[in-house]
Amino acid sequence: MRFLNISGIVLSVVLFITTIILLEEVSRALWSDWDYNSYSSYGTNYAYREMTFIANVTVLLFTLFFTTLYIVNLIKVKTVTTKVLSIIGLSISFIYLLASIGLLFDDAFGDIGGIWCFYAMLGLALSIVFLVQTIKFQNKGRIVNLNKEEDLLDEMLMD
Repeated sequence: MRFLNISGIVLSVVLFITTIILLEEVSRALWSDWDYNSYSSYGTNYAYREMTFIANVTVLLFTLFFTTLYIVNLIKVKTVTTKVLSIIGLSISFIYLLASIGLLFDDAFGDIGGIWCFYAMLGLALSIVFLVQTIKFQNKGRIVNLNKEEDLLDEMLMD
């Protein structure tokens, strides 16, 4: 579990950087064949269409990874905090998954690609919380907790 959550932290940073690079490449591909003197080349820019397809497939793969991460954390870690955040992450991932599949063959990545930066930041935040909760859950049986003033949500275990 630790490895999966650390991978989530690393891949969320990679997704953020990849999204920025893909947005720049899609923009560059859009303007590469533009002819300022006529409108006849509008809609026939194949480099732009190919680049948006590559960008959409790339973010779809990242979305599938984060959806898997949230499902595994929901199943394996039994703290209430992890359960609640996994359900929130799954809900948002489902929306992004539908958007990824819906926009797979559309040329709109350059227009809405910035939402994947938000998704990367969400993945980073949730992966950090999941890593902390995983460590707490794994150490629960080894260490007797003498501090009774901790948050009750972290102390409750779900069956």
